[in-house]
Amino acid sequence: MQFLWKYLDDLVGKGLDLLTLAELVVYASASLVPLALPLAILLSSIMTFGAMGEHYELVALKSSGNSLLRIMFALIVFVSFITIGAYYFSNYVIPAANLKRSTLLLSIRRHKPALNIREGEFYHGLDGYSIKVGSKTNEGKTLNDIIIYDHTVGAGAKKVIRARSGNMVVTPDERYLVFTLFEGNSYEEPLNRKKSGTKYPFLRTSFEREEIRFDLSSFQMERVDEDVFKKHYRMLNIPQLEEAIDSLQTRFEDKKKEFVHQSQERIKMAGDTKLFKVLDTLEASPPKVSNHLVLDEFKSHRWKGIIETAQNLARSNQAFTRSSSREFQSRIERIWKHEVEWHRKITLSMACLLLFFVGAPLGAIIRKGGLGMPFVVAVGIFLVYHIFTMISEKMALNGVMSPWLGMWLPGMVLLPIGFLLTYKTNRDSAIMSAEAYRIFFEKLFKKLKRK
Repeated sequence: MQFLWKYLDDLVGKGLDLLTLAELVVYASASLVPLALPLAILLSSIMTFGAMGEHYELVALKSSGNSLLRIMFALIVFVSFITIGAYYFSNYVIPAANLKRSTLLLSIRRHKPALNIREGEFYHGLDGYSIKVGSKTNEGKTLNDIIIYDHTVGAGAKKVIRARSGNMVVTPDERYLVFTLFEGNSYEEPLNRKKSGTKYPFLRTSFEREEIRFDLSSFQMERVDEDVFKKHYRMLNIPQLEEAIDSLQTRFEDKKKEFVHQSQERIKMAGDTKLFKVLDTLEASPPKVSNHLVLDEFKSHRWKGIIETAQNLARSNQAFTRSSSREFQSRIERIWKHEVEWHRKITLSMACLLLFFVGAPLGAIIRKGGLGMPFVVAVGIFLVYHIFTMISEKMALNGVMSPWLGMWLPGMVLLPIGFLLTYKTNRDSAIMSAEAYRIFFEKLFKKLKRK
């Protein structure tokens, strides 16, 4: 739904068939799988172990000598297979789906709006024509009071057609729009040929029935070539990303060497001027007087020109340095984006396994099944994790931290939490008991009340 609302303006009024819309939604849904799958595993693990705890099944299993890790073993293997599948899905399916979605979306954006001639308004959707219809009947097929301005000659409206009524029909192959006009006139003003000096009359033609065909080939949606987006970092898998990163880093190093070379050349060119030659002389044999000025070596009438030359050189070097700095920043940000995408392929799949080790112990602690409390807890935990992931990713893209740290930091925080929850629940520690927390806070409030 978020995707549809985001691109609603591009989709409405284009006359798209349901198959094209369904194709676009499927491609967009593929990119949501790595986001929805960790939440699904977190919620299902909390619900499963919560229901087992609620019906005292965990107590029965533990009393027969089974530890929590042994109870979780089969699910750990199952979730591991899901994690591996999520990795391959992120690495191969999502880049292909992103490529298909981007090309289809661009094709839809370039597609002309569907033919929609409204009553009392000029319609300019047909190239070279402006059409106005007074009223429509019979589901828009019968038209009354029709005016057609012909601009196809490229010199204004040299031809105008007006009819009392008519019919509008699209051919079965949808390539042409056929207007059948009744009881009308055609007014045509020939092109003015001033060079020849010949005068041409104004033409007016009356007709009882006339047929006009409009080409609708421009309304057919043409698919954009996929090569337009093939090099985008979101369309690449891990081997392709590694190749792209290596290529970008090589070009970045070459650009830095080119910048150093150009800077040296600019200094050399500036050193060829008479002003810098005098400066070199002064450095070799500095003046004895402490308040001596460089301009004193030149005649006073040349001071203005020398100052302007120095200012122009300074401005030129400053502009060159700023331009190079912006280009370097753009190149390094592009490298960061590729590296973040490389780590995303792995971190999104690893989140499934990490959230399982958070959800399963939490379910055993909550001891509630169904979609009530487990749903609230799962969504709350996932929102915190997702927001933390977005913040660290933004920091990585902005260069605040390295891409690998920005993408792995949420998992590094989640790993000890999952390990602690699993360990404490496996040991039946009182610290993980909701009843223990209730008793603790009740005692704390009683002490505070007495004081």
